Amino acid sequence: MGKILVFIYDNMADFEITFVTHLLGGDLGKEIVTVGYEDNIITSKSGIMYKPSKTIKDALKDEVEGLIIPGG
Repeated sequence: MGKILVFIYDNMADFEITFVTHLLGGDLGKEIVTVGYEDNIITSKSGIMYKPSKTIKDALKDEVEGLIIPGG
């Protein structure tokens, strides 16, 4: 199973990641891992709060297939 990182940050547009993560995680069986600069809770533009699963530094120690950056 491949690992896909999703970079989350304050004021991100979270609607930009929902469809692609659904396809990759649900349909293709990829492991979706949210990452941030720190492990603090972030708030998106829609007001939903997210907590990264790992910091970027820790996540890059593992083998990764892809990186999704909303707004990038």
